[in-house]
Amino acid sequence: MKRAPADVLRAIARRSVEAVAFLTPLFVLPWTVSPLEINKQGVFYLLATIGILAWLGYVLLTRTLHGSLQKLWLPFLVFFGCVAVSTVLSVDPYTSIFGQLNQEYTSLVTIALGMILAFVASQILDVSSIRAVMKFALLSAALVAGVALVAFFGLTFDTFPTNLLGTPNALAVYLIVMSCVGSALLMTGTLETEREKYTIGI
Repeated sequence: MKRAPADVLRAIARRSVEAVAFLTPLFVLPWTVSPLEINKQGVFYLLATIGILAWLGYVLLTRTLHGSLQKLWLPFLVFFGCVAVSTVLSVDPYTSIFGQLNQEYTSLVTIALGMILAFVASQILDVSSIRAVMKFALLSAALVAGVALVAFFGLTFDTFPTNLLGTPNALAVYLIVMSCVGSALLMTGTLETEREKYTIGI
């Protein structure tokens, strides 16, 4: 069955969000000068741009824009405004816009793309799609933890990094956050299953 162009663009935007959640923590090129940060930033830029452009195409074709800017976005907008002002007043604007070695994630472009992609996700993802994104993120976290665990027991793979997140602190914080996300997802899944069971029985 042939799909409408708008549905194809919406699917591309969804898959881009899922790819960001799965690939960004895992992506590494061991043979490059900086195997982690620059490469992760590059794949994030590529996937986020694809997702944003696909969503814009979907909006233009359907002429619909769901949802609204709720109060939840206010802290993020304030944070972005502070970073933008800091960038304008910086003695090295280029570094502030695109980041520097091992600090690319603090750049203005990275923060802007992340916020826009989060808004796109709020527009195109329903409950089941959000669960799919979370599952991809948890699978990625499990693989990151697996690589670190293998390295902990002394097994390494030549030039392949043993820590895919950079520093031990970053790895610990990332795995703690993803453990909390996984626990919350598990509990909400159980509650929804129980709710559906009781609803069917009424």
